[in-house]
Amino acid sequence: MKTYLSFLLVIIISMSCQSNSTSSTQGITIKNPWIKESPPVLKVISAYMTIENQGSLDDYLVSASSDACDKVELHLMTHKNDVMDMKMVSEIKIPTKGSTQLKPMGYHLMLINTKNHYKAGDKIKISLTFKRAGVKNIESLVKKDNSPGGHDHH
Repeated sequence: MKTYLSFLLVIIISMSCQSNSTSSTQGITIKNPWIKESPPVLKVISAYMTIENQGSLDDYLVSASSDACDKVELHLMTHKNDVMDMKMVSEIKIPTKGSTQLKPMGYHLMLINTKNHYKAGDKIKISLTFKRAGVKNIESLVKKDNSPGGHDHH
């Protein structure tokens, strides 16, 4: 009987470990993370990327952090009737079998009170926390933004 209980315990523990490792990956992939270079006087920079979800459930980016700054906020920039509006959001939805772009004039991360002036070519590590997939650590390249209308409104 003791052997049977030990065997049963091993199976239960191994099933729970498998379940946890599956939920920590859950099909989330981060593509092309980058950060817009800002003038040296600004202590705020914006981070962008594409987040893909190949999982079977919607997931949500719920927070982010980085040692490069005091805090990271999730933001949404909208442009309606010639008025730009930026607001902090509590989460960003990543749809099942789809993707969400964090891009200028849309969803993005705000790295607030940066500890250095980061220039094109620098790399910044960011930890992204998802509701289902858990924490994903990424490295974002700082780039100059030469796109039309590529100026920041932060």
